[in-house]
Amino acid sequence: MRDTRSNDPNDWTLYKDHKKLLQRDCKSDYHNYISDMLCVEGDSNPKRFWSYINSKRCENSGVAPLIKDGVLQSDSTAKSNMLNNQFASVFTNEEASDLPDLGISPHPPVPSFFIDSEGIRKLLANFKPHPASGPVNLSVYLLKETTDELVPILCLLFNATLHQGKIPRAWKSADVTPICVTNTNPISLTSIVCKTAEHIIHSQIMQHLDAHNLLSNANLDSGRSAPAIRSS
Repeated sequence: MRDTRSNDPNDWTLYKDHKKLLQRDCKSDYHNYISDMLCVEGDSNPKRFWSYINSKRCENSGVAPLIKDGVLQSDSTAKSNMLNNQFASVFTNEEASDLPDLGISPHPPVPSFFIDSEGIRKLLANFKPHPASGPVNLSVYLLKETTDELVPILCLLFNATLHQGKIPRAWKSADVTPICVTNTNPISLTSIVCKTAEHIIHSQIMQHLDAHNLLSNANLDSGRSAPAIRSS
């Protein structure tokens, strides 16, 4: 700039005045941006809020070093394998061949049902737009923006999955994150499309159990509505 290269004191004074004014405006706009994000968008867009909080952390150590067989492991791959082995070891593989025969059930079976397109549309409309996308990297925002194009496809996929008794391989994958509270517990993040199908089927089952008084009072508050289901 001519002001900084000139030997004229007036130019230099003008430059410093403009610099202070610009810095003040930048600070003011930045504080307004942070205030809006923390106070206004804190509830509606928590992902953006926590992204900002994480960006201000002085360090990001992740999972602390773990001990295996008396050896301290700090390598990321080694820690991942240790946690994976630990999480896998707590699953129970129950033997289903010797289950007792309880005879004929006095309750009617869950009726067959068809997953309705309009119901799927309502479910997608009620999703918050900024949750984590899961292992397939398909964001809820994209689902909401392309609802008209995707609903017929999802309807076909969900009904085929339901009646064939099979699910896509991608639905079996999950991003597992260790959360340290008192113990290290795994938190699984699955596909948002899989969660949508789970919600629909869960709602239908809960309706059936509720209608035939098969639930205790503690279970009656969940799963009553089934907007994406039409009995057949």
